[in-house]
Order: sequence, then structure tokens, then C-alpha cells
Amino acid sequence: MRSDRLFALSILVLLTVVLGAAEARQPPAADPLLSLIPKDGEIKGFVRDGKPVLCYDEESLSEYIDGAAPFYLERGTVAVLFQYYRGQTSDEELKIELYRVKDPFAARHLFEEIERGRPASDDPGLKGLGEGRHLEQALQGVYLLEFYAGPFFVRMEAKGRGSQAKETLLRCGSFLFASIKEIAGKIR
Repeated sequence: MRSDRLFALSILVLLTVVLGAAEARQPPAADPLLSLIPKDGEIKGFVRDGKPVLCYDEESLSEYIDGAAPFYLERGTVAVLFQYYRGQTSDEELKIELYRVKDPFAARHLFEEIERGRPASDDPGLKGLGEGRHLEQALQGVYLLEFYAGPFFVRMEAKGRGSQAKETLLRCGSFLFASIKEIAGKIR
């Protein structure tokens, strides 16, 4: 009889631990990151390509940035949102990675570590976009934009013809920066 009670108690404790751990890995119901990204049509000519993906731990983040998850988490990353967009009438593509970090200092530190050794961006289209920013053409028709603002680090990549990709990044970057400025003080 005593062993039956002990067994039942052990099962109860085990279930509590397992269910508690699973609950801890679940994202908050309304993560503020979701309110920052453009909805369909808010970036002219683009619609979302799939649902946004939110990552809160090394396991889920590793699925999207293979091998680099520890780097970001060790530097204060709290959550990362990935969202893909496609051109409505073109073959353009846009990818947003939005990192929420523990505070503005951590965002700056993350940006500076990533940008270490890269040439400074002096493109006039970057003026007023984030507190630190970097724009580069990675390949023909592929541009990368990174910036930080408040407790956020943003990485975006656009693929398109000619200067379309660059223009798309600058429009989307301005949209995100305005969204971040609006809620940055409310994020804790």
C-alpha cells in the first residue's frame, strides 16, 4: 500500500516537472515582436510568405540560425522573430530577423560584435535609421541591412533586380524603426 502511494506521488512529481518545463518553453500569447513587423501590403508590393516564427530558446533558435544560437543568447537575446515576405507581382524576396535583447546596451553590443571589421556604411538612405546601421550588397541583387534601436537588433535581407532590393530594405527598415520607436519604451 505504501509503495503504491509512493509510486503515485513519484508520477505526480514527474508530470509536474515535465509539464512545467514544456510550459516554460511556450511563447507569450501576444509577444510585442509580432506588432512590429509589417502586415500584408504595408511594404508596398509585398505580402507575408508563411506565418511568423518566434524563438525563445537555443533549441528553437538553432533551427533557424544553425550553429549561431549560443552566440546570440550569450549576448542577451530574449526572443527572435523570423518573417519571410514575397513580392506580389515580382520575384523579390524579403526576410526579417528581429531580435529582442535584454536592454539597449545589449543591442548595441550585439551590433558592434557583428559589425566588427566591416567597412562603415555611408549610404545617405540610412540616415535616421536606427542608432547604428550597416548596409551591404552581398551578391548581385542581394542586400543585407542591419541596425539596432532600443532593445532590438534587426537583420534584413532582400533579393531583387537592380536597386529594387536596396530600396525594399530601406523602406522596410524605416517601417521597423518607426514601429520600434513607438513601443521601445514599453518593452521590459
